[in-house]
Amino acid sequence: MSGIGIGQWFCLLKSTYKRYGTINLFAALNVATGAIQSKSTVTQKRPDFQAFLDEEVTEVPIDREIHLILDNYCTHKKNDEWLAAHPNVNFHFTPHFSQLVESSGDLVRHHDA
Repeated sequence: MSGIGIGQWFCLLKSTYKRYGTINLFAALNVATGAIQSKSTVTQKRPDFQAFLDEEVTEVPIDREIHLILDNYCTHKKNDEWLAAHPNVNFHFTPHFSQLVESSGDLVRHHDA
């Protein structure tokens, strides 16, 4: 990479990229029943996430609270308008670099084995 200046180098390391042959998966677990709802999308954007939530929330009576535990992925952030339209939905975020996330990954891997 000789001949590339530091500014040009950082342009090569953009965080956005075209995803070839990949899909995004949204999933929800109802801890009371064990039911899993899922939806796959080609893109991984906030409108995709909100559309998935809309599908799930419509099945729950408005007087029933819904608590969602989410990681800190950017798609899960900045949903204030959506949350205002769905006052019975509460987001709870795992701490950054949480052991909970690592543990749940271990449980999934052990379950599949």
